[in-house]
Amino acid sequence: DWDFQIMGEKGGATWDPPRIFRDQAGHMVDTSPGWLAEETFQGMFTRKMNNFVDHCLYDTPTLAPAEDGLAVQRMLDALYRSAERGGKEVNV
Repeated sequence: DWDFQIMGEKGGATWDPPRIFRDQAGHMVDTSPGWLAEETFQGMFTRKMNNFVDHCLYDTPTLAPAEDGLAVQRMLDALYRSAERGGKEVNV
């Protein structure tokens, strides 16, 4: 099992259970939808692989364009830079 959570000044999220939080009047409030569909890891992998094959064969749009991956990597790099600077705000 693995899990992660992201918390910031204006909100956050957790993976397991899946929750979305927003700041409301200085308090983190759970604003998750009342019901989230569960998807197995195998189901996610199958969907991603089918999308990749369709993209290669038929030039259909990808579920996760390279630009999205680059944006995530930039955020991760910023997290490390911020941690190295004692949690100071850094540009992304």
